[in-house]
Amino acid sequence: MPSQPDNCTAAFRVGTAPSSSSVLSSSRKIPNRKFFHNVQPSFAVSRPTAQQLKFLDNSDPGKNVVVRKNAREWVHRNKQQVLDVRTKRPESKGKNKHEVDRALEPRRKDKGPWRIVVMSDPRLDVAAGKPDPFDAFPAVGRKIDHIIEYFLTSCPEEIPCSDDKYAWRPQDPQLQLSKENTVLGNMAEGYASFVLWLYATTLIRDGTTGTSMSEETLYYYRLSLEAIQKALNEIDGGFDDPLIRALGCFAACACFGGMFEAAQMHSDAMCKTITLRGKGDIAAGFSACTPFTRKASQWCEFGVAAYKRVLSALPYMPPPTNTALPYNMILQSERLAYTTFTNIPPVSLSIQNIFLMLHQIALAQGQRSVTKEKALDRANTDSVTIRLLYDAEYALLQMIDTQKSPDHTYSAVDIMFTEACQLFLWIGARDLPYELKLCDQFVVFLKDAIARVLQNTLLPVGTVLPNPVVHCTPAGLSVPATSNPSAPHINASPRAAQNATLWALYLGTITTGVRSRPDYGWYSEHFRLQAQAMGLRTLQDVEMVIKLFPYSTKWRWSNIRKLEPLIGDYKSSGTVGRE
Repeated sequence: MPSQPDNCTAAFRVGTAPSSSSVLSSSRKIPNRKFFHNVQPSFAVSRPTAQQLKFLDNSDPGKNVVVRKNAREWVHRNKQQVLDVRTKRPESKGKNKHEVDRALEPRRKDKGPWRIVVMSDPRLDVAAGKPDPFDAFPAVGRKIDHIIEYFLTSCPEEIPCSDDKYAWRPQDPQLQLSKENTVLGNMAEGYASFVLWLYATTLIRDGTTGTSMSEETLYYYRLSLEAIQKALNEIDGGFDDPLIRALGCFAACACFGGMFEAAQMHSDAMCKTITLRGKGDIAAGFSACTPFTRKASQWCEFGVAAYKRVLSALPYMPPPTNTALPYNMILQSERLAYTTFTNIPPVSLSIQNIFLMLHQIALAQGQRSVTKEKALDRANTDSVTIRLLYDAEYALLQMIDTQKSPDHTYSAVDIMFTEACQLFLWIGARDLPYELKLCDQFVVFLKDAIARVLQNTLLPVGTVLPNPVVHCTPAGLSVPATSNPSAPHINASPRAAQNATLWALYLGTITTGVRSRPDYGWYSEHFRLQAQAMGLRTLQDVEMVIKLFPYSTKWRWSNIRKLEPLIGDYKSSGTVGRE
């Protein structure tokens, strides 16, 4: 095909003189037209490239490696994208001159170029809002960000007085605590312990919401069994702390879910592992563990011991405390304990000691909620609270184990208070949810203990006992006016016995009212009869009796309004039982 003539040749052929513009254009170099074939205009819309779907082979043992490789490639590909730069210019439509002047004001003031607003692509910031931005935790084949988020925001405290919320997400970076006393930091040291922690957290989440084990929980349960079996098979003579923590976590999960045979099996395996670590001496092996491992395994074993109603199989080594209880708090707890003793029947010294510790825990946890914004003050408070929690639970286990003997010297009131304080410690001082399967057993034994006391204290319906003359202490608690402040006063009146019974019935009623436990009808009816026999007609009257015992408005069970249907002519006045 012949080539086409240029503009100058065409002009001479028609017999016309070339213009000056034609001469100038002929002197320029003709651009290469091939360049424009590969250029897209700025307004063109490029069609997205279709991604090829690749299905994973679940039977492939290296599936996790493929998933992580594809994830890294996706992140790297998004990082290569250029940030979109948008120029923000004022649009003037000529309708309002003042609006146009106000829009041009930044440029006139700066006398510079138009300000450029850079809109970053959120896909490029892969670490935004992720608890584990660098993939430091063991890979489990699924996303775990939502589990960590639930653990740090809504999950009940799995191990007493841990610093997870203050170490992983401190409100003030200057008050960030060390991760040595965190559940997440210690459980993530090994694959088996980390998988067990994921199973425990999802199990608690499902249990508190009232749902059965979800597919996610069952997945981590199966993964936990495989991880534990693999860890036990790969032992080469050394028993490290992550394995001990994993076994203890499995025992605690089984207790929470009601699988007590599995809890006993894993608790025995944990104790045997500690014994082998100490070369036959369980105390030596337990002493060789880290402080967090001792604290966690001791409390996990407490759950199994509470179910079996025996002493703990591990040697009692309570967590060390760095600070002592403040002197003013000691005096206040003694005064509150004295108030309790003067309004209940005579009890043993063991029960008096437990009530004193429970009052101290209530005061310490109240102080802890006041200083929750200061992580360092909160850590110092926890070091005192945790020792009281462990001492109180160990003392209760000792009393329960002793009361199984037919030769014990405890009275019926002592036994009732032992069962009531055991339930109180787990749902009150520990602030665990009522859905805890251990509570099913606690309320049964408490019911039997209350029934023996009710045979002697429950008066016929319509018999109203006169209220003793009381005066209010600085804390607002009721103390008999005839009490001698220099010595404990023993109150053996029927009113004192009914105060004790009402408190035990109150704990059983609010616990059995969750998830429709079978004993709720018995507890609610006897609580109503007891309150009617004592002449308690309003929630304020019930609150006065409940506050004779360890009490804190920060505990979830302290909402007395839940008992409003069981009380007579309630008249709303004040803020009774509001959290």
